[in-house]
Amino acid sequence: MTDRQRMWAARLIGSVAVIGAGVGGVASTFVIGNAEGLGFAVVIGFYGVVGAVLIARVPGNRLGWAFGGIGTIMQIGGFQDFARPLLDRGVAPGLVAVGQAAADLSWGTGVFFIMVLLPAWFPDGRPLSPRWAWAVRVGAAAWIAWSLLALLSPEKAILWEGSTWVTLDNPIGFSWVPDFEDSALATLAFAGTVAAGVASLSSLFVRYRRADRLERLQIRWLRAAVVAVFLTTLLGGLVEAIGVGDALSTFLFLGSLLSMPTAAVIAITRNHLYDLDRVVSRTVTFGLVVGGLGALFALGAVWLPQRLAGTGNSLAVAATTLVVFVLFNPLRRRVQGMVERRFNRLPYDPSAVSATLARRLRESIEPGEVSTVLTNAVSEHLQPASFAVWINGGSHR
Repeated sequence: MTDRQRMWAARLIGSVAVIGAGVGGVASTFVIGNAEGLGFAVVIGFYGVVGAVLIARVPGNRLGWAFGGIGTIMQIGGFQDFARPLLDRGVAPGLVAVGQAAADLSWGTGVFFIMVLLPAWFPDGRPLSPRWAWAVRVGAAAWIAWSLLALLSPEKAILWEGSTWVTLDNPIGFSWVPDFEDSALATLAFAGTVAAGVASLSSLFVRYRRADRLERLQIRWLRAAVVAVFLTTLLGGLVEAIGVGDALSTFLFLGSLLSMPTAAVIAITRNHLYDLDRVVSRTVTFGLVVGGLGALFALGAVWLPQRLAGTGNSLAVAATTLVVFVLFNPLRRRVQGMVERRFNRLPYDPSAVSATLARRLRESIEPGEVSTVLTNAVSEHLQPASFAVWINGGSHR
């Protein structure tokens, strides 16, 4: 593919992702009134935009095409939310069943990408070695089996209301094709995907151990994104458990999903690659502060009023809000100082440090004293992993 063709492909994929996200978001908001669907449309569209950027800026890296494909194909996955409204509006059940089959196919494609392709190909778009390529082949075979079952299953189940399902005949299905969800072939395909995912993740660990400093830093970006998704999912479950509401949990989960394509585009293009420690420290700081104060607010504004009666409810909410407002900045400064001591060197004034170092060097005569002054200054302010001091002193070094 020529550079011109690649750029046109990047523009096309980016345009389709943005248009699909816009159409899906508008339809989710105004047709079925589902804000969650709007969020998913935006997140999936962002994957497509990241794919377009990688295709344009990093030629030869197949992860760009994978991100672009996910950002376009998975837009179809939102169709499952429109199945009942379309049936209520008189759309032919056969067309709705075909749409549901395409939605099942898109979600299976997303699982294959996240579990198998991304860890197997990250960050250069190729497997670690030919010996590890079998993981992608097994995952691809499982994905093909899953896709055929999704498309050709004779019946498609539509979620009607709550946990109630309605079964529709699939016009492109065949009676001899096993059931999409309960067949042994579907179970085997799922097991193959899990096995391929475990192998791909193992290859990423091996890649990290063999990598140089630059590639290790790239992989650390992906690791940070995965940890963010995991921790946000746990926080969302906690939010639901204490009864704050599902909307906040969904918002946190959707926001965490954006971290993975963001980490990928930074790691692969190497733009702001060395800002990882600062990003992680800020994320940990605000995560701890917001999480702690959020738990305090939920305790005082949700749990405590349920135990009080009368005007005590309003008093508890007001008091909790005031406490959270007062504690935010002091707690943020304290936590940020603790976290920065772990992730970043402490801030310093370069001019003052240089002046102090020059004064101490003028007062030092012996090479050993000079070495000690330099060692202390560099260790205190720059905090490198290792360094060496070489002093040319004629016959003495």
